[in-house]
Amino acid sequence: MYMLRKLCGSLHDAISSLLSEEGSAEGDLSTSLPASSDVFNALVMACFQTVPGVLRHHLPPVEEAKGKAPLLPSSQRAWRRVRGTVRQYLEDLLLLLSRLQSSSMQCSVLDQFREMVKYSVCFPKLLKKLTVQLVERWCGSDSPVQMNAFLCLRMLILHQPHPALHLLLKVIMIHMFSLLSTLLDLTLCVSPCPLEDNSIL
Repeated sequence: MYMLRKLCGSLHDAISSLLSEEGSAEGDLSTSLPASSDVFNALVMACFQTVPGVLRHHLPPVEEAKGKAPLLPSSQRAWRRVRGTVRQYLEDLLLLLSRLQSSSMQCSVLDQFREMVKYSVCFPKLLKKLTVQLVERWCGSDSPVQMNAFLCLRMLILHQPHPALHLLLKVIMIHMFSLLSTLLDLTLCVSPCPLEDNSIL
């Protein structure tokens, strides 16, 4: 538990430091990284490689009846000891995802979210924000990011408890229609060039 809190706390402090130095809540976070960003990258990779394994050790998967969604980690006794740390870590990942423009870095964060899906489902407000971010990348990013975002959405649906599944699907559909509506409005704003009188069809 100490290693989990230490790693996640270090990542949170590093991101907070970058944001305070940037002095803005907008823009590409990767442009704020110092020239010698090896330490930050090493810290991120250490979290990606360590956090899921530590959580699996303390919150081992629970077998569920076939055809039913897996039991959530929040149903286990040890959840209370890690809940705050996990929530902060997921919020930091969400912040990274929303601020990074590099496709490779976004894919790395999305891969980590796939490892952390069953924990994300335990936080409804955070889950809604994550779903919006995933739909945006599924609908409007390049191919590698689109595929990773789609796989994350699929994992969310598979791990969502059945009574709340329709709420997740509702968020996905509403945001997809919003994005499509915006795209349609932009398309209609582009009027076709009129043909000249002497043009040949």
